[in-house]
Amino acid sequence: MDAYFKSILEIFISFSFSLISKMSNKRNEYEICGDILAEARAGSVKTKLLHRVNLNVKSVSRYLDLLLRGNLIEVYYEQPSGRAIYRTTQKGKEYLEFLERLKELKSVSKKTEKG
Repeated sequence: MDAYFKSILEIFISFSFSLISKMSNKRNEYEICGDILAEARAGSVKTKLLHRVNLNVKSVSRYLDLLLRGNLIEVYYEQPSGRAIYRTTQKGKEYLEFLERLKELKSVSKKTEKG
């Protein structure tokens, strides 16, 4: 990704985080996707994911579809049971790193506002 575009994107998402966090204490979509990707790093079934990230079946299914379409997560089927296992892709791991950097920017921004 172009460095200029990446820095603009970081600023935009950081600003979005700021607005959303001021509006409520709920997790936003970026954070929920990050939580799912973090839990799926080593591979996880849907049931385990929904319990670990505290979502209902409908919500976790919607987020998994979104992450699959974005190639941030992959699904493979365990043999011989055929269970679907979700695992974070390299692109998903990069997204997690990006999200961590944004959280750092957010915390620096909060310290600057207070100080």
